[in-house]
Amino acid sequence: MSVRKEQEREMMRRLSETASPETFKAFTESRAKQRKKKIFIIVAAFFTIFVILPAIVSGSNPSDARIVNGKVMPSDSQAQMVAQVFVRQELKSPRSADFSFDCNVKLNNNTYTVTGYVDAQNSFGGMMREYYCCEITYKGGDENDMQNWRVRSVVFSE
Repeated sequence: MSVRKEQEREMMRRLSETASPETFKAFTESRAKQRKKKIFIIVAAFFTIFVILPAIVSGSNPSDARIVNGKVMPSDSQAQMVAQVFVRQELKSPRSADFSFDCNVKLNNNTYTVTGYVDAQNSFGGMMREYYCCEITYKGGDENDMQNWRVRSVVFSE
């Protein structure tokens, strides 16, 4: 047993013999609260360091990140947003575009294949649903900079 624990135990023994029961009870409850507070601070620090901080630093969901050929690749959601920019450029009425939330994103080397659908106005002003397949290549660098992406193809089908 460590010296500190031995001293603590001796202090508690003396206190129990000399103090009134109410004082001893108040003292032990106070020490229990202090221990709980220390445990809470340790758990909060651990959570912050190992869960919150990596998510903030990476800027995306850490479980969504991929490594290809030793490089960290943008998340599927980032690729989906970039693909939507390129798809929007091909539409007759880009402002009317309403993209589906359930897209399929596949990564092969540096090329993402994003498939989904978009509801947008056609030449006559009527809303149409078109399914798209967009292949985009990530060239590296800042994933939020459109200059670091290249569109390989955008194909529509009804």
